[in-house]
Amino acid sequence: MIANSCKIATSEQIQQLEKLEVLDVINDLLRETDSMLLLRVLDIVYAFLYHGQKFMNDEGENYYINVLDNIGAVEKIEDLQDSPSELVQKKVENILTKFFELE
Repeated sequence: MIANSCKIATSEQIQQLEKLEVLDVINDLLRETDSMLLLRVLDIVYAFLYHGQKFMNDEGENYYINVLDNIGAVEKIEDLQDSPSELVQKKVENILTKFFELE
């Protein structure tokens, strides 16, 4: 339900979800093995990063990239590139190419 809500949420609603510590829960769920659950979790990550583009810091960085990095979620997202699920791999690739500078 949160994944669907995030898809249509305003930036203000995304900020409220952050205050409710939704990203901490999402971070924990990034270690799950159920591919359908991971796809929904990645939808939420995508929504936060999409809205984070509107809140760039002084260095021009996406606000939510910094938040996700600080809680250890970025590493977990990168690890999902090796998921047994091709759908999860594709969603992660989409997130990484759209929001992160790839090395």
